[in-house]
Amino acid sequence: AGRAAARQAKTYFPKYARVSWRTLLRASKKLLPPAEKFAPNFVEEVQGMADGSGVPFAELWMLNVEEEIVDQRLGLKPLRRNPPSLSLLLRKGKKSGHCTTIAVRSRSNFYLAHNEDWMPYARVPLAVAKVLRPAGLPSYLSVAYPGTLPGSVCGINSAGIAFNENSFEFPPRVGIPKNFIKRKLLDARNASEVKRIISSSPRTLSSNTVFVSAREKIFSSAEATPKGVFFLRPVRGAMVHTNHTMHPMARSAKEKPYPGSFARYAAATAFLQNAKN
Repeated sequence: AGRAAARQAKTYFPKYARVSWRTLLRASKKLLPPAEKFAPNFVEEVQGMADGSGVPFAELWMLNVEEEIVDQRLGLKPLRRNPPSLSLLLRKGKKSGHCTTIAVRSRSNFYLAHNEDWMPYARVPLAVAKVLRPAGLPSYLSVAYPGTLPGSVCGINSAGIAFNENSFEFPPRVGIPKNFIKRKLLDARNASEVKRIISSSPRTLSSNTVFVSAREKIFSSAEATPKGVFFLRPVRGAMVHTNHTMHPMARSAKEKPYPGSFARYAAATAFLQNAKN
């Protein structure tokens, strides 16, 4: 899977970013030092995947920081026009654009739903990993893009922690890669640890994380932005989030909501309301 993902990345990433593969690899190196400082063992996990697949570390590293470099263009010159795939998306008026999350609590259970919807180059079979670990470390089940760290899409562990994430678009900065923070969430044992991990700084990208702590019977939404991390509580046992900030203190003129984010939020909210009725 890692070899196939790397081959596809070499084809599509340069077309989307409109720079050479070598330029992308060079830009991705800027994120290695903060990642090593945050969690050197996760860098070793990427190295292990490289060794096992026969793919050079630099190429798998690029896969793990794709959103930072290719989508948000950290270290690259701004584009005057949208990339081809985004232009097509906007021209067709497609409402999906990116991801939507719904979280609901019933009398006895939590339900956390998420769709992973993005550009054509990202439409690849996702990898499911079930990892059993010794006492002291939660075992986990995760969904990830091939060649990336576990949890890059969503995850759940034996401590009752479950999470998924929706991206925001704020200007990026050199910091901890998003996938490293999500991988760290698989090690969390309670809501306090989840909040501490999400608040890790400096982080490269802004995003929203909806998480559940089943043992503590709580769920919440965390919006991590350049202004700080802001937490939202569920309303009447439910929560919807797409790709724009909702907390009043998180909003900023620098934010550029993804296509269709507000429409998807309205549709998901209406769906929940109709389901309750």
